[in-house]
Amino acid sequence: MFIDAPGGESMRAGVTVGNDAARARVYDALAARIVGGMSSREVSEANGRQAIRAVAGHPLNIVQDLQDTAMQVYKLCLANNFVQGRLTRSVAAVCLYIACRRSKENNKFMLIDFADKCN
Repeated sequence: MFIDAPGGESMRAGVTVGNDAARARVYDALAARIVGGMSSREVSEANGRQAIRAVAGHPLNIVQDLQDTAMQVYKLCLANNFVQGRLTRSVAAVCLYIACRRSKENNKFMLIDFADKCN
């Protein structure tokens, strides 16, 4: 089904069901346009990036390079559905902890430092 969007554009809207799907997947192009054109994955990544910045801030003051590494770990978590059902801030703290532990220079943080930022 197609709908008329503001500006005279036609957009697809409706439900698609795959052969192996357990349920229908709703696609609402108008809702995606209202959110700013971002897919749910892009929104999840943006929320993760914001949470990583919040955890990495004062008093930990984690450098940007480690924040970028943590974001790559966060994207891996998204791809494997590790984020689903968990607080974004908690997953961000875990990703930062992993990035810090893998770093040779900035391995001064302990797990309790990140646990304090989750509460």
